[in-house]
Amino acid sequence: RSRTAPLDEVGSETHQADKNVAKQKSQEDTVASSRDTQQSPVGKVFASRRKNPLHRARSAPLSLDTVESTLPVTKIWSESAFGTILHEPTGNFVSPARGIQVDGVEYRLSPEDIDMPKGNVLGSGSGGVVQIGWHKPSRSRVAVKTIKVGSDDQQREQMLKEVTGLVHAAGCPYLVQWYAGFADPSSDAVKVVIEFMDRGSFADLRQRLRGHGLPPDHSACAAAQIVRGLHHLQMRTLLH
Repeated sequence: RSRTAPLDEVGSETHQADKNVAKQKSQEDTVASSRDTQQSPVGKVFASRRKNPLHRARSAPLSLDTVESTLPVTKIWSESAFGTILHEPTGNFVSPARGIQVDGVEYRLSPEDIDMPKGNVLGSGSGGVVQIGWHKPSRSRVAVKTIKVGSDDQQREQMLKEVTGLVHAAGCPYLVQWYAGFADPSSDAVKVVIEFMDRGSFADLRQRLRGHGLPPDHSACAAAQIVRGLHHLQMRTLLH
């Protein structure tokens, strides 16, 4: 019969085996650590995930561009086959046959009602060109502003703001009044018919005075009318 080892010898052997296992694991960790220091940043990330399989990286936040691309595109302007330009959010439109509608009110004017002789240009700027014209039914002289719009939404928005401002300025004797307007598909423009100021500008007045200054009482009257016109715009939160 074989001799049974004493209990203290068994414990000693078990302790020595545990020490050998711990020493081997320490050497493996040292080798792995030295290998990690030589790895690229991407390699270190994958190595850390192998060591901690339950640890998962947080998902990247959703890009704003991705969110915007999934949102439906709202159509602001549309154009009919007959040349009518419609502002979808408000229902305002500019038409060759029906004129202009703002806030549910139609201001009808036909292109055949306006005669514009060539060469009678009053002025021009970034907003368009202003010419002298004639309203045939009433034989009245008017000013016609041509606003280029085309298919550019920004130009159409600017045109709508200008027309809306003219509509809200109606009834004030200190501001230029407007009559109506219409779309001109042939030139990708909108024609706006406004009051013709037959006395011209201050520069014209000074020229007629042949260098003499404007009399003080006339200057005071003009300044008072300007202030009243600006007050009318301010009360309606209109930017001039």
